[in-house]
Amino acid sequence: MRELVGVLLLPFLFLSCSDDGGPSPDMAMPDQAIPDSGADLVAPDMGTPPGPLTVTVLKADGIWTNDFTTQPADGVTVAADLPDGAREEQTTGADGKVTFKDVEWARGTAGITAYAKGYRLTSVIGLTSADGDQTLYLAPLRPGVETITISGTAKNPDPGGDYLVVCATGTLEAFQGANTLTYTIPVPKDQATTLLGIQAKNLKPTDLRLFPLAAVAWTKLDVPASSTDTTVDLDFANKETPVPFSTTFELPTAPDSLVGTASRPEVYVNSWNGLLLGIPKQSTKLSTTKFTVDAEYVKLAPEADVLTRYFVFVGANGHGSFIIEQGYPKDGATVKDFLEVPKLVYPASTTATAPYYDRIEIENPDPTAEPVVVIVDDSNVGQMLWMMRGAKGMTSLTFPPLPSTASAADVFGTGKLYAQPGMVADWDTTRLMYKRFANGPWFPVDPTPPTASCVDKTYDGHAYKFCDELPWAGGVTVCKSHGMRLARVDDDKENEWIKTTALDVLAEAAGYGLWLGGNDQQTEGTWVWPDGAVFYQDGAAKLFKKWNVGEPNDSGNNEDCLMMYLSSDDLGYWNDDDCSKLKYVVCEKY
Repeated sequence: MRELVGVLLLPFLFLSCSDDGGPSPDMAMPDQAIPDSGADLVAPDMGTPPGPLTVTVLKADGIWTNDFTTQPADGVTVAADLPDGAREEQTTGADGKVTFKDVEWARGTAGITAYAKGYRLTSVIGLTSADGDQTLYLAPLRPGVETITISGTAKNPDPGGDYLVVCATGTLEAFQGANTLTYTIPVPKDQATTLLGIQAKNLKPTDLRLFPLAAVAWTKLDVPASSTDTTVDLDFANKETPVPFSTTFELPTAPDSLVGTASRPEVYVNSWNGLLLGIPKQSTKLSTTKFTVDAEYVKLAPEADVLTRYFVFVGANGHGSFIIEQGYPKDGATVKDFLEVPKLVYPASTTATAPYYDRIEIENPDPTAEPVVVIVDDSNVGQMLWMMRGAKGMTSLTFPPLPSTASAADVFGTGKLYAQPGMVADWDTTRLMYKRFANGPWFPVDPTPPTASCVDKTYDGHAYKFCDELPWAGGVTVCKSHGMRLARVDDDKENEWIKTTALDVLAEAAGYGLWLGGNDQQTEGTWVWPDGAVFYQDGAAKLFKKWNVGEPNDSGNNEDCLMMYLSSDDLGYWNDDDCSKLKYVVCEKY
């Protein structure tokens, strides 16, 4: 029952917002979109004059101690990836503010990233002038806590129960076991804790869309602080009296909706300090998209410290859609308007490890919701390390380069990392918590940043860098870290100069390829430069092109990035190729 553990992880997402205190304005996907970096696509502000972008950074401290406060963050690095391809960094002052002047909004979109050691990295991409000044909230990483182990036995069990759950304050871990009365759980050392035991019965439903467990008994035990492992028994003779309630779930009715047709509705009540206070008791299917869930909770925490989560479970590892409300549930409530679960388009595999800086493409089923991608340390009970939010309507997102003050070791640590795309809408300003969100599938990521030695060159007033071999996405990231983009080629003279220079300055370039900035990742057959200019579409040239004979051919349905041949037979001609291959890289400032 890994999904039951998942609900204990309190997957609230700290976000950034426009200065009106709410999510950014709606932004529909245009027919001719402009990428921010690589394949991050939203509409440009054509004709908009340059203007400032002010970013306020607030630290949201106290979230792990129920002492929640926000205050201006002094000394935080804010990196801005600007529409002209430049990267600029500033440090916040005592007011938590930085201002990037003369942002050329007509040239595309901007992205911002805030970093302070000990806090979750936060990024927003796809910004336009319509989004206005931005506020970024930095959530502290969950502190490392030295733990002891509490072990024991469940005494006087209810004869109807065959499943044991034990949770505790101060930890996000829980014990779960079938046909057992013994438990082990880690808790903070030298801190008093409360244990909550739940006995449940395995219902073994024939319909997989019905919840398989039913709570039958609850007990609570206050345990004094200890510096060593200890043994205590939970006595179910000391019962907590639960409060029953019933909820009706109305799910999406579209025939291709995973939430509506391939999900299991569940409801949980959690305290902020880790206790699972309520779980389902029985669920009933009224129709394909309508269910009632009878549940119960024990009232062991103040209303302000409680969350009720209506969860539509779709797959493993927390894959599903949530509606979250502050406080205990209300009997007879109806919940609806669940966000659809995003489908992962790229990476194509959820088991193969992908570089964290590679593009993440989703099917965005709700253009009014904002896409997010989080990187999580799975070895640390789901510690969220980096959250990136995109503009409404975006389907392709790419994590920006790390700020110069952030090392990969500081940000990522040494644990096993996963990325997960999601959709978010509506939020509660009292806890900066999303009230509706949906999570797509997890996939493992490699936290190693791309690095390359580069040689500086200049042509026709433009700065270039010729760099060592990288995958195409690595080239995007390295170029962006230098305030540049993968090169755009506008005529045969420039193409010839790039070819000749690459052979001259890259020691082993002959016989190898060179990544350029063109790609058709967003729409097959529509080739764009990093600034959004379409140069080749559906077999017709829109701007300069230098394709080799028979190219582009999308061999294997997996060739979406533009390279230049540096071999003798095809020297200087272009080819579409697999973006994951290693090739030399040319960056340009334009």
